[in-house]
Amino acid sequence: MILVTGAAGFIGRNLVRELVYKKQSVLAVDLEELENPAIGGEYLKFIRGDLRNNDTLNEIFNHNIDAVVHLAAFTRVLDSVNRPRDYFVNNVVVTENLLELAVQNKVKKFLFASSNAVAGDVGFSLITAKNSLSPQSPYGATKAASEMMLSAFQYSYGIQTVRLRFTNIYGTDMATKDSFIARLCKATMGNKKIEIYGDGNQVRDYIFLEDVLNAIDTCLSLDVPEIIVVGSGSSISVNELVDEFQNVTKVKLDISYVAAKTGEMKAVIVDNSTLKAIGVGEVTELQAGLEKTWNWFASNFKN
Repeated sequence: MILVTGAAGFIGRNLVRELVYKKQSVLAVDLEELENPAIGGEYLKFIRGDLRNNDTLNEIFNHNIDAVVHLAAFTRVLDSVNRPRDYFVNNVVVTENLLELAVQNKVKKFLFASSNAVAGDVGFSLITAKNSLSPQSPYGATKAASEMMLSAFQYSYGIQTVRLRFTNIYGTDMATKDSFIARLCKATMGNKKIEIYGDGNQVRDYIFLEDVLNAIDTCLSLDVPEIIVVGSGSSISVNELVDEFQNVTKVKLDISYVAAKTGEMKAVIVDNSTLKAIGVGEVTELQAGLEKTWNWFASNFKN
């Protein structure tokens, strides 16, 4: 059985759907209700609970867990600056508790959703799996600290751990996600107004959901390196992204520029050779991914 935490979130619910479709037994856990849990039939069990609660943890490990995909976390960078302790407890303490229980219950593999934020601001330099950890926000620090816990548990107790450093993930079924591409979709369907922080020349890497799910599935199935950078390997400025999106939708947006967020990185440019090395292959090109994302919004999202 595969434990998926954060199972009601953007990645989680799509991963659960993918795993049960492949007839993998899944234990899904989240604070929120899982959308249509009956879809998994006999292959899906759902626990609504708080991972900070010992009763929830004990209920989880009453099941025979073979692997963990730990997606649950607080993820808002600016919010973490205002609530560093909450982020530490929810992100680091919970991860350590899960690792400890995983070892006690002889879980074979532990996959952890990390972030390129662990590397900090390296300007326009390439972010690789070998970057030193230098986070610049409490959120990034919680991911870095959790990564170190995974490393320590692997070498101390023999559990196989994998740190998946995600870039910006986008794709279908992301209406609840507060990301720039999701806001572009909602603005296009609504008042046509979109705000860009700073001058829009900041550079980002965007990876399509299907590629992320493929990476997770591969890591569950095979022996893989400890650190995998899950990104497209092809970065684009925010201004260029907006232009690309308008080309896809054929809708002109009303763009305004506002003050940049404090501490926002100028660039995220990643080397995704570790992703290719595990056999994921070519990732979805941005235009194709935006088309699929927009088509989903146009058919499913209601303002």
